[in-house]
Amino acid sequence: MSVARLGGLDERVTLALAAAGQRGGRVTRAALCQALALPLVRLNGLLVALARLLNVDGQPVIEVDDGSDTVVLNVELLKLQFGL
Repeated sequence: MSVARLGGLDERVTLALAAAGQRGGRVTRAALCQALALPLVRLNGLLVALARLLNVDGQPVIEVDDGSDTVVLNVELLKLQFGL
């Protein structure tokens, strides 16, 4: 799924980063869906778009830990990569 096909991406990026940040950088897929008011079936497309947007130069700012069904946000790397 392309980034262009995801309507309201700016708002979803903000909400996803906030949801993960409020939970210490780790949020379950279910909790992320709830925070985004997004059905679970649409989450994978959003996560792919987020990875394309945030994982600059192959740095894993956001990734999915399938074993724990958790989305992991590396907050320190996010700050470093984007000068926050």
